[in-house]
Amino acid sequence: MIGTTRRTAALLALAGVLSTLFALGAPVAAGDLPTNFRRTLVGTIDGKYAIEMHLYRRGSGLHGDYSYAKQGKLGSPLWLQGQIDATGALTIDESDDNGETGKFAGKLSLGPKGEIVMSGTWTKKGATASMPFELAEQIPEIGGGARLFTRDLFEEDSKLKYTIDASIPSIEGGSLPNAGKFNALVRSNVDKDIAAFKAEVVAPEPEMAGLASDLSIGYMVGYAGNGLVSLSFSNEQYMAGAAHGATVSYGVTYDLTAGKEIGLADLFKKGSKYLDVISKFAIAELDKRGVGDAEWRRSGAAPEADNYKSWVLTPEGLSIMFDQYQVASYAEGPQQVLVPYSALASITDPAGPLSRVGK
Repeated sequence: MIGTTRRTAALLALAGVLSTLFALGAPVAAGDLPTNFRRTLVGTIDGKYAIEMHLYRRGSGLHGDYSYAKQGKLGSPLWLQGQIDATGALTIDESDDNGETGKFAGKLSLGPKGEIVMSGTWTKKGATASMPFELAEQIPEIGGGARLFTRDLFEEDSKLKYTIDASIPSIEGGSLPNAGKFNALVRSNVDKDIAAFKAEVVAPEPEMAGLASDLSIGYMVGYAGNGLVSLSFSNEQYMAGAAHGATVSYGVTYDLTAGKEIGLADLFKKGSKYLDVISKFAIAELDKRGVGDAEWRRSGAAPEADNYKSWVLTPEGLSIMFDQYQVASYAEGPQQVLVPYSALASITDPAGPLSRVGK
């Protein structure tokens, strides 16, 4: 998600909650932990250094990355590689491009609401003293007693040599209307992605026996509350033998009160040239970054509906996702532009979905 001052404040505020949770012994045994998952955990090291961790588990293996949150932004990621046993006990080595930088030692378990929690000690390379850390998966409360959980899907085929893992959002509990329709929609999207991937997979040639294909589908919560859920999805896939993988993003914004998906046009006054406004802001921001070249940026971010199919609501603004090659080269990666709501105020529908964001 977009880094803002709210991120650091939220992570530091969470530290107090986590301290209470762990002090009360709230985490329960690790026996019900999923053996394959991908989660975002947030919390602190030593109660004051806010971090965000992306953690992946495959059986006894752990990997991922984490970043420190400073002045509202995430720093450069540090890479993680480790092991976990049947009791949830873990050790994880961290590193940067120059080698090992530190080590986590501790335990994964489940919290009182089914969230994954992680605690233990962190030691900087070369240091003799360790610092405590406390992290937890955030499970947003959407209203009506309902919460947004992550459910995991993992599949592998030894003959065609592929693996598939997906993190699927699921609204559970409470009495929120149309939760079932939302769950069916996102599951349908994931199933379509998986079917498209399988349709392209072929067994590697003998000379590529060591290669495998993989599909990884994850999501981030942009906004959840007041009967609205806005999520950004990332579909990352690699086909055995290809020069590199590919990442495709898309967003799902859903009105749980009305029971329907929200389109970009639904946010704005009828007849307003909202694409012109968004495009002008996005191109100016991309120009500042200097990614791609001017023609590339103006083509990929032109005020055309196909260029703005991937978006998500956040508390601070409308986040637009541009995939690889849309406005910049593969090496420069996907680009994300946050358009603040203040820049959209003149065209926003006062009775539309944006009137419910942040309230």
